[in-house]
Amino acid sequence: MYCRLLALVGGLLISNPALAQDFRSSAGLRLSWGGLATYKHKLDAKSAAEGIVAVRWGGVEITGLYERYFPAFGNEDFHWFAGGGFHMGFHGRNNVINPPEGTNKTIYLNPGADLIGGLEYEFPNLPFQASIDYKPSFHFTGVRWFVGESLGLSMRYCW
Repeated sequence: MYCRLLALVGGLLISNPALAQDFRSSAGLRLSWGGLATYKHKLDAKSAAEGIVAVRWGGVEITGLYERYFPAFGNEDFHWFAGGGFHMGFHGRNNVINPPEGTNKTIYLNPGADLIGGLEYEFPNLPFQASIDYKPSFHFTGVRWFVGESLGLSMRYCW
């Protein structure tokens, strides 16, 4: 398993000699509470759109964000970013922290708004970027209107 993953990453590095700063799109994993996947597309030199898919509350949540970039530490490989957007959750329970056990088959729709802020690093000679962020959510429905445990660490392959 690990050998296959290493071979895949090595093949991607060899087949794409482009530097990370030249990328338009990137995709990868987002490790967070319920995190799963992230896709980012640069709109211009100072902004990007990001999509995040998370597994939460017995269902899935899809988030779309607009982000602005700012220089960090006087180093062209580091960027602060901040932005916001919206999410739609399709959950097996009504976003409560500790739901009672049962056989609930109801699917709850859970729309809401999100903020995001963080720090991103683009590896100078590799087609990868890493970021750490904080993404609180505000739900328009359900019992729990604010979710603040959304600290995330992302690693993306760039092309």
